[in-house]
Amino acid sequence: MARLLSLLMLCLAFAHAKGQSPSCTLFVHGTFQEGGTDKQSVISGKPSGIRTLRRGHTQKEHHKATGLKLIYQVRWLDECTFQLYDRKVTHGKVDPATSPTDTLTVHITDTWQYGYAYSCTSTSGAQEVIGTVEMVMPKGYGATGFSIGF
Repeated sequence: MARLLSLLMLCLAFAHAKGQSPSCTLFVHGTFQEGGTDKQSVISGKPSGIRTLRRGHTQKEHHKATGLKLIYQVRWLDECTFQLYDRKVTHGKVDPATSPTDTLTVHITDTWQYGYAYSCTSTSGAQEVIGTVEMVMPKGYGATGFSIGF
């Protein structure tokens, strides 16, 4: 009876751990895609969305619809909040209403296996932006049946 009870407790603990959302630290580094898979983009064949590459203290963004390319410096304030600052434009024209001295504060509000939801505010006082981002998996990822532990 004690063995059965121990086995039941172990199964319950495993099931609880399996259902937890991943930590925000999973998204410190990686390649991410925001938008671009909406119905209109697929039908029109026009690229849209933002592709982001975040490594260390640098974030590069490519806005596919406009061709705009930006580089930000990244500062993590806590596990789920980071700031983007010191913006550099490497290609295209940026919205004149924004300033290269603006600091964007991004708070990850929810996570799931391969993505997160966020809210973003700016020091310029612009309206808060909310959205979702999906992690871009390398081609062939998961073909072996292995996962990253979630």
